[in-house]
Amino acid sequence: MRCQSCGYALWNLSEPRCPECGRGFDVRYFRFQPGTVVFDCPLCGQEHHGGGEFGLPAVVGLDCEGCGQAIDVGQMRVRPIVNDLQEAEAGLALPLPWDERSQLGVARAWWGTFVLSLRRPTELGQRISIHCPFEDAVWFAITSHIIAWAAGLVALAVVALVTGLVAEAIGWVCAYTCIAGAAVLIWPAIATIIWALTVHAPLLLTGRTRSHIERTAAALCYAQGPIALFAFGVIPFLLALLIPAVFIAQIVIATRIVAGAQQVTVSRAFVACMWVPVLLAVGFVGLLVMV
Repeated sequence: MRCQSCGYALWNLSEPRCPECGRGFDVRYFRFQPGTVVFDCPLCGQEHHGGGEFGLPAVVGLDCEGCGQAIDVGQMRVRPIVNDLQEAEAGLALPLPWDERSQLGVARAWWGTFVLSLRRPTELGQRISIHCPFEDAVWFAITSHIIAWAAGLVALAVVALVTGLVAEAIGWVCAYTCIAGAAVLIWPAIATIIWALTVHAPLLLTGRTRSHIERTAAALCYAQGPIALFAFGVIPFLLALLIPAVFIAQIVIATRIVAGAQQVTVSRAFVACMWVPVLLAVGFVGLLVMV
């Protein structure tokens, strides 16, 4: 268990802050092999063994077995009980950059999570907090939509300046703001919850999952990073290519993130994530043919 900024060992600390660089951390974002570490009460030092997921105590808040006081796992001192630190740190789960946006800043945290979703989506799914902070994931999705929305406004402004149609552009901006603004508010939360229902149900029907539906919904929110690629739609004639490209990228990334988040096979995640989008795409194509 080491600091993600400087690599300093974070074992046996009285407060969750790196003494080397001062960066705070939350032990609940790490995972350990069961039986390799113990958690000491910050008030009386009573040992608590990790009987929950990832070798952590079974509950987030608990009453200490020694002093009886309510304590928070995030404030407990962590000690390895094996001689080999590498064994204690095996399977370490790093926090998502988005989880650390208070220290990294929103821009850096979003960019780090976005790049992770493109390069290592399965790992991103594995690194989603075991507490499934769905509201944090929604804000990541909203930020991705805002980036694409802002780029569209820039494109309209450029068109207005080049063509001299400033008055007309005001109407375009108003209409675009209403439509895109509604998408920014509605799609990341409401539509994602509906999508999560259609994804999680097949996962439950085909076997076991690692966690509940909130984790699936969070995974699908983090899969919306590619929406920001619509920012390149400001380049003429590129938007028509971006629509299918972003659609395919989002499905592929969603499949990998869900597989990592719920610890299921890629094939199960693929079927669960694909069946509704495929039906919608087929229906859309059929509508176009009929028209």
